[in-house]
Amino acid sequence: MEELLHKYSLEEVCAMQWKQCVDKAADVLAEMPADRWIEVGYEDFVKDPETGLKEIFEFLGINTREDLIAKAVEGVSPRSIGKGRDQLGTEAIDRLGQLMEQTLVRYGYA
Repeated sequence: MEELLHKYSLEEVCAMQWKQCVDKAADVLAEMPADRWIEVGYEDFVKDPETGLKEIFEFLGINTREDLIAKAVEGVSPRSIGKGRDQLGTEAIDRLGQLMEQTLVRYGYA
């Protein structure tokens, strides 16, 4: 990481690390049987957290009461969607987007 920080900004190193982690996880999951894992999209989850949590519990074979699900996600909201991007600014978004483009496209973000 130190070597990378001599050549790239911290934002760029973080973007590269994010890309590597997401790509590696996707590659490993593609090798696993589909019934062994579940994909949960952040934006979808925070827009409808009760449904999202129900789907996760269902996948895990856990039965629970509706009121407990509602209580577990009562603080979850979509307010933070795009917050990090907004704080970066146009120049950084363009620069970092180039580093992450393939992965962003792969997941529908670009």
